[in-house]
Amino acid sequence: MLWLVVGIIVSSLHSTPTLAAPLRLPEYDAVVRSMVVDQTGRLWIGSFGAGLWLVDNGSASPVLDAQGEYPSRRISRLLVDGRYLWVATAGEGLLCFDMEARVWLPVNPDPGPTMRALHGLARTTDGRLLLGSVGSGAAELWNGTWRPLGRDQGLGDDWVNDIAPTPSGAWFATSRGVWHVNAPASTTSSPPPETAAGSPPRELPPAATWLYPGGSCCGPDAWENPEVNVLLLLASHTFLGTMADGAFRHDPDGETRKLAGTRGSIQAMCLWQGTLWVAGAQGLWQVTDPTARRPTATPIPPTWEPGVVLKSLVVTTRGSLLIGTQDGRIFETHDGSTFTLALRYADGAFRRP
Repeated sequence: MLWLVVGIIVSSLHSTPTLAAPLRLPEYDAVVRSMVVDQTGRLWIGSFGAGLWLVDNGSASPVLDAQGEYPSRRISRLLVDGRYLWVATAGEGLLCFDMEARVWLPVNPDPGPTMRALHGLARTTDGRLLLGSVGSGAAELWNGTWRPLGRDQGLGDDWVNDIAPTPSGAWFATSRGVWHVNAPASTTSSPPPETAAGSPPRELPPAATWLYPGGSCCGPDAWENPEVNVLLLLASHTFLGTMADGAFRHDPDGETRKLAGTRGSIQAMCLWQGTLWVAGAQGLWQVTDPTARRPTATPIPPTWEPGVVLKSLVVTTRGSLLIGTQDGRIFETHDGSTFTLALRYADGAFRRP
């Protein structure tokens, strides 16, 4: 089975991209890193500092284990997968919560000791569960067995921030650009964690990589720091949220275009009311025609004070948009112009103001 890796990186053909110094940000009790809504409309909050929370019938409660403890307080990303909630953590690896039985399940097989600090998490259309780690590459759960997918297998970088499945495979956002991996011709869906069975690993041949022609991207709009934080697929376009230079769109014809108006570190993107919403360290933007040849983003005047970092977005079953912040707040809007504070983390809990 052949895998093909295509890379989008910002580099010359003869040099290595220079990574920016780590951002020095203040510490908070609860960074709202990820939010998802399940089939019943319940809101799940994955926080960095305060663990996992469930908001049901207007009340927020922590999701603890049988001993009354947080399985992890450092949650990077959440994924609703049928009755299961997959939880990627930054230190405790991959966790799984049965949302119907309200119980934490052992992840069997375990991804292994190198897959403990996780950022990326996705389920592909053919049933593979994909993980992206901080420094140890990616891994896939296929037919009950975890297989590595990192630099040794042809992925361009071992620091994976986000994963976006496509009909033919998946995009991986890394600290050195974006890479696409084509899936095998046929796979078998992964069973739930408590019934997963082992199988022999597949051998992955060396993968081909491709740099932008001329070693650059997007002309004068090229981003200088190649790290990409977040991905979003919309129709046949792939949207990229970079670490320091705003958002971009990669098109099927191979062109990559800047979402004019966006800037700084982009932390989240989502489709709401037929338009693209982009959130980050320097604000919130709306792209009314994200598939236009030259998409333009309109900044949204904030209700929150200047300097608030927006970390996550999710659309509720009520049709509203929720915005999670770095300082433990969640704002809600029904019209894209008026924002209200829905939840705030204070005194050890998410509470209504």
